[in-house]
Amino acid sequence: MKDVTVDASPLVRRIREALSARTPFDGKVRISVADEPRWETTNSGDQVLVRWACWTLERNGVELTEPVFEVLCKDITRQSLADDLSSRFPGVEIEVDNAIEL
Repeated sequence: MKDVTVDASPLVRRIREALSARTPFDGKVRISVADEPRWETTNSGDQVLVRWACWTLERNGVELTEPVFEVLCKDITRQSLADDLSSRFPGVEIEVDNAIEL
């Protein structure tokens, strides 16, 4: 299977903007990713298989931003997301879990 990254996705852009608004940032990015992908219907009526995620910026266990829900490619896993974001945001703690509730 081809490696799937979040490259220039809206997720990366929004996290980058949130971090930039809080420079210097001394907390962590917490991202919860659904265990399984699920079918969702697009505005045009098409069915697509996606994986849901929710992220926030935290410091000392306190959310600094409102939770933001994101739709990811079905092939993105918690581990691949953690690895990818850690390389994009060096020096920022990235915590990825499965605590999302849809």
